[in-house]
Amino acid sequence: MVLQVVVAEALVIGAVGLFVRSVVLVRWRL
Repeated sequence: MVLQVVVAEALVIGAVGLFVRSVVLVRWRL
């Protein structure tokens, strides 16, 4: 159960990180 929670949090953090990076890159290019 604990492992599943850690994996879920890691996936969420990774998804948010990629989204933020894409937004920053787009704004920086513009």
